[in-house]
Amino acid sequence: MEELETILKLWNRIYEYLQTGEDFLITGDHGLTWRKLHKKIIDLPKGAKNPHRGGRVAQIEYLSEEILKGEIWKSDRNDKYICLTKHGLFKGGRKIFYGEGHGGALPEEILVPIIEVFPTKIAFNFKLITSHYKLSPKNEIEVKLKIIPTPDKKVKILLNDKIYTLDKKEDFYHGIIKDLFPGSHEIEILVGNKSIGKTVINVSPSPFVEEDLGI
Repeated sequence: MEELETILKLWNRIYEYLQTGEDFLITGDHGLTWRKLHKKIIDLPKGAKNPHRGGRVAQIEYLSEEILKGEIWKSDRNDKYICLTKHGLFKGGRKIFYGEGHGGALPEEILVPIIEVFPTKIAFNFKLITSHYKLSPKNEIEVKLKIIPTPDKKVKILLNDKIYTLDKKEDFYHGIIKDLFPGSHEIEILVGNKSIGKTVINVSPSPFVEEDLGI
């Protein structure tokens, strides 16, 4: 269960990165082997001693012919140790047959996973139902637009350093823009936190003025 919880946490992190739309790498340390796979006990070759790493590695005392011709172990570049390349444990190593471990030279013990992720870049197209508006008596307008394809994130409008979140009604996104004045205004359409484009709207004065009667 602990391994599954760790995988879930990692997936949540990956999902967060996916939301950015940026390319990224997934990598990690070298892998592990289930200890239960190491059932075979292997005699130490002549010239080797002190098995450790759970019996996956042994120290080279001297380079014997048996070490040089062995097919189930490899020596390091300095010929100080030999590592098993098959499942099993050197005789005399500490026997642990639960959990996982590493230290030998099996592929899953030495390879480092590298996954390149290139999130699909979605090109959104938007269309305002109209770019000409008349202010209401409260100096408001209702913006209505359509976006193709339908995004799975919130749609917002950035106008005059203010962000307005739009509501989806059927196939359209609606939003009330407040405290406007007549003239031309540039608005920016956002899907999530990503801009998908800008356009200009033209706002005319209200034909009526709302008067506060103090009631």
